[in-house]
Amino acid sequence: MNTYRIVRSLAIALFAVLTGAISPGGPLDARPARAATLTVTQLGDSGLGSLRQAMLDATAGGGFDEIVFTVSGTILLGSSHPAMNDPAGVRIRAA
Repeated sequence: MNTYRIVRSLAIALFAVLTGAISPGGPLDARPARAATLTVTQLGDSGLGSLRQAMLDATAGGGFDEIVFTVSGTILLGSSHPAMNDPAGVRIRAA
């Protein structure tokens, strides 16, 4: 490998670390997860905008999440709610 290629490779790697594209610990050193705001827009037991879907998305996404309600009323669950076991946590608030 010639000197130009080595310098170019190092410059690309440094740029990737500085912009956060990769972490300096290597490929197994995960970047911090980003928070998500998940909105409950309907009172149904499942489907897009449901509390169940928001809970599933919060658990699957990793990182701290917030579930926000834009509706009021009673949600009747057809089965037990999904487990929420994300160590980063979740906040639930009503609008």
